[in-house]
Amino acid sequence: MLAETQQRMAVGFAAKYFESPLLAQSIIEAATTNTFQREFSIVNQLIGAANDLAASDIQDQSLKNLSALPDTLPTPFAWKDRTERNQWTASFLETARIINSEINAGEYKNPQEIESANIFRFFLLDGYARWVVTDTSKERYLEEDRAQANTVVNALCEATVVLAERNNPDAVKVVRWMNNQQWIEETWGFDAQLVERAHRFGDGQATHLEYFELEGSSHPIEFIESSQVNDGVVCDVYSFQNDPNKDLGIIRIKPGQKTPLQRVLDGTRTIEGHVSGRGKLIVLRGDGNEESFSIDDGLPERVQVEVHVGDEMQWEAAEDSTFVAYEICFPPYQDGRFENIA
Repeated sequence: MLAETQQRMAVGFAAKYFESPLLAQSIIEAATTNTFQREFSIVNQLIGAANDLAASDIQDQSLKNLSALPDTLPTPFAWKDRTERNQWTASFLETARIINSEINAGEYKNPQEIESANIFRFFLLDGYARWVVTDTSKERYLEEDRAQANTVVNALCEATVVLAERNNPDAVKVVRWMNNQQWIEETWGFDAQLVERAHRFGDGQATHLEYFELEGSSHPIEFIESSQVNDGVVCDVYSFQNDPNKDLGIIRIKPGQKTPLQRVLDGTRTIEGHVSGRGKLIVLRGDGNEESFSIDDGLPERVQVEVHVGDEMQWEAAEDSTFVAYEICFPPYQDGRFENIA
């Protein structure tokens, strides 16, 4: 089995081939935070279920249509060795070619219309359906390919509903996410009964992280809440499941916006770090020295800075880039830890 770092590098490597900056950034963020492992695992479950259900006497229309395709759906997101990783990378780059042309032609949803936390899953499911039906020797992505891709992605949706009805916890979450993204609607060719079955599970919110890598280790985390910090800045708060002595904030900053200038008043340890996007971090140390960190996704290592009581700090996104940072507080954040100066 490929080491986690090799998997992460392969995912991050593919990002540069996507012309949409938001798509590329979502891939880098998935690699940086290890989100890709969870998402690949979920997609593999759905692919396996779709293949099994298509071979059964299932009555859902897209799964029936899937059984008419010449081959079963491949599961490209299970890497056991370098050869499989290379095969996946080739497939992923073919997806990039298709998605780039589809966005430019106005045939694919503009990533700017998707909440940033949802882009990776949105692309992964839809992009998988596109490359799996496309002959890599073709110059263009044809209308019949698009129709078959719709069959594949709809079959994955129907398989998700069936798994959710069988009490698969991952599938329940994904169905709620699909409802939130309006994926399972009659508009997309689903019958009214299937739509009603899906909607019984409710309307889920944006995808949230389940693991976070810190100092060389991957830690399970649990989403607590989202808060609006100021105009253009939202912070998602997580707890560390195995360590109540710290918490995590994922800070999403819109292009050209910045966090408040804050002074650290309390806490034993505070870590500021970069997840994805371009921007900068300014730290004014308590002794008067100023440190400025210019940050983009091309840096060889993720920027991580400790700030101390008496220091002042501020994150700022570049004018043309959404920026995602993280903040870890020891002990967990409480009001009065920071003072907003400006």
